[in-house]
Amino acid sequence: PERHPRLAQAELAHIRQGQAQGVATAADEPKARWLDILRRRDFWGLFLGRFLTDPVWYFYAFWLPKYLSTVRGFDLTQIAIFAWVPFFASGIFSALGGFMPTLFIKRGLSVLAARKLAMCLSAAVMPVALLAIWTPNPYLAILYITVATSGHNSWAASLLTLPTDLFPKHLVASAYGLTGAAGAGRSPGLDPSSAGRETCCADSQPGQGAPGWAQVFSFSLPGLPSLPLLRFLALGPSYS
Repeated sequence: PERHPRLAQAELAHIRQGQAQGVATAADEPKARWLDILRRRDFWGLFLGRFLTDPVWYFYAFWLPKYLSTVRGFDLTQIAIFAWVPFFASGIFSALGGFMPTLFIKRGLSVLAARKLAMCLSAAVMPVALLAIWTPNPYLAILYITVATSGHNSWAASLLTLPTDLFPKHLVASAYGLTGAAGAGRSPGLDPSSAGRETCCADSQPGQGAPGWAQVFSFSLPGLPSLPLLRFLALGPSYS
């Protein structure tokens, strides 16, 4: 950013505020080594966050149409009309989730504290998805799922930005890749999207607990985001 012709010094200072500072020039930057990343405790907080929460999004993306068909009795036309709503809303709240820390920074919080607070608020709304299991109204179920997907993407807006705040410049790309691999390469036995394969054919009645899907919703939607959140808050930054 320091080479951008239209970037003011005040804006550059704002970008750098709160970031871990690496070596000033590219020529002097040390080689990025995975060992330097793996021995940092803040990396493991991010790793755990991606490991536990990325598959939640995969569950929504892969299995929401099947849920609407199996449990809610939607036909293909109804799925086409309604299944996009949680993803449209989550796109909006992804942007708002990125804007939220800016408001907190303007009120005097540090960059990291602002991101953590934004993550707390985003994760707090995700348990609403549990209401989708028991409501007999399919449209209310979609609303509850929409709240959860919006909270997830708002959460992710800060989570995905944290490597740039925590790591020196020469480690950011590798740290981002390693944490991303934690989410994308999660064991199928622990993956809610894989669990959907076990429940997609289960007999379920809307408004009566939807037994097959209830287990997956309970496991994947509200609980997991709180675990890496608490873990990361306990770890805190570890500049080195």
